Amino acid sequence: MAGIINIILKENKFAGLNGNFNAGVSTNNVYHTFRQINFRNEKGNLFLNSAIRNDIRSGRGDNHRETYFNDVTMILDQKFSGEQGGRNYLIKFGLELYPNLNNTIGLTFFYSNGDRVGDRMIETEETVIDTMIHYYRITDANNDHTNLDMILTYDRKFNNPNQKLSAFANYSTGTDNRMNSVITMADSAELGFDANPEKTTTDNEKNEFNLQMDYIHHFGKDFKLEMGYKETGRAYDNQFSTYDIFQDGLDIKTADSLASNHFLLDENICAAYTQFSLQKGIFGLQMGLRGETVITVSELVDTGEKFKNPYTSFFPNAILTIGPPVLQMQASYSRRIQKPSYRQLNPAFYELNQTSIRKGNPFLKPEYIDVAELGFSRFNNGFTTSMTAYYRRITDLISSHKTNDGNVTTISYENYDQQQNYGLEFILSGSLGKGFSLTVSENLFSDIVDASGAFDNEDYNETSTGFFGRLSANWNIAPSTVLMLTGFYRSPRDIPNGSLTSMSFSSLTIKKKFMDNQLAILLKLNDVFNTMIFGFTTEGGNYFQESYRAFDSQIASISLEYHFGEMTDRSRYDRKSNGRKDDSMIGKVEIE
Repeated sequence: MAGIINIILKENKFAGLNGNFNAGVSTNNVYHTFRQINFRNEKGNLFLNSAIRNDIRSGRGDNHRETYFNDVTMILDQKFSGEQGGRNYLIKFGLELYPNLNNTIGLTFFYSNGDRVGDRMIETEETVIDTMIHYYRITDANNDHTNLDMILTYDRKFNNPNQKLSAFANYSTGTDNRMNSVITMADSAELGFDANPEKTTTDNEKNEFNLQMDYIHHFGKDFKLEMGYKETGRAYDNQFSTYDIFQDGLDIKTADSLASNHFLLDENICAAYTQFSLQKGIFGLQMGLRGETVITVSELVDTGEKFKNPYTSFFPNAILTIGPPVLQMQASYSRRIQKPSYRQLNPAFYELNQTSIRKGNPFLKPEYIDVAELGFSRFNNGFTTSMTAYYRRITDLISSHKTNDGNVTTISYENYDQQQNYGLEFILSGSLGKGFSLTVSENLFSDIVDASGAFDNEDYNETSTGFFGRLSANWNIAPSTVLMLTGFYRSPRDIPNGSLTSMSFSSLTIKKKFMDNQLAILLKLNDVFNTMIFGFTTEGGNYFQESYRAFDSQIASISLEYHFGEMTDRSRYDRKSNGRKDDSMIGKVEIE
């Protein structure tokens, strides 16, 4: 009886009507509103969320490229500037039903819609010996996208409280339609550039289905068994078209196959796992194995080319812990996978600007990441300190790869041989007294990249060292006022055929609460020192490029939060994306 009473109390913890409201505005013409309300009793939970966000962000940058042919150097200098943004809408509606104490059924609907616009200007100077040409390329863009998700969840508790079954099904469909209008103008009419605009359209359609089941069984207090199955199906339809627009308004589709294409991609994934956990005194052990089969089929409709890329993978994992929570050692091993994205697989050409194109590689293999860690943690006087040594090996590393034929730079993707990453991470967190808490993390690393297979059999073995760190500090300067500071820094590092500059970011927030903590006002300044600038260099056998990019990041904002009741949103939509961010991948970037 006591167990039944406890369950009833837990299910009714958030009973009644509850709500939350958030609105804010910032100095870069961004505003947002978010509303959330739910009603809950012993029979079910009904919730409705809606949000609107409008934002405009600007960016700028430059390229300097030198290309060498037969003792002749061609120099390209470009300056970028532009802005993009628009409105996005989100509606989320759902309910959970509790027909009895052992069963929970949930149904959730998501709908999102957005309309974004943008403009970009590229100023270009090309110099060959004593000849220099100067021209502009102006792009106006419009992007409409919609997405609908339907999620069904089921939780089953058994008479034996050590057993639990969960199931999850999700269907998602959406469209993403983009249109770019491009005008190229020159200082001199003799250069032959046509001031009539060129238009490109991209029509994307996505359909995805996920089915997942998980079962957990505790055998006593020491042993736990978990097993599950997941199936995913994805279908993408991408049609890219280029048109010449004449002065009479007539649109003529460009016949060049490099300027228009129709790409289809189907991917099916079947995965199953089993895992057990054992805890005996100060010793703990967890071991598991997951296997998955992937079949990827893609097609370029215009040319009739078809690509099939099936593979099967297995992923073991193990964790051993020794010691009580206050002083513990942990050793672990796991294997992960990073699949290539839809854009990385699409072999069609896409023009980034008049001197650069990008295309995917349908034969890309996934990355396999083996991770081994050995760590120590200690809790003492309100402080937790941990130190972890790690080693990661990435096989078939996916990275962008650039080639230059003297006029156009082509950016594609290759599976490099492997990358090894090892380092030491240190974390300190706790309270310093008087309402001040601090979390500091520091990561020292070294990367060894073997990319010989991606450079026409040229030997490429590069070792790169560096560090990155994070800081998070909270100070309760008054019972209802808190000051928050966050910061991040990444040191310079080498990458295959190039290098990245350092990067840093910081933010400062002050939060003031009123009305018994139901109302709060937040003032925030992002990128306090205006340091979010990203730079890189790349070089190949006949070219060298140096670039930087900067974004609209130093932004001040004010927002208002109000809530009543005890909010809860029990929907398990996040089961869709259970990936883990890995700090070892910082610096893995797309380079134009």
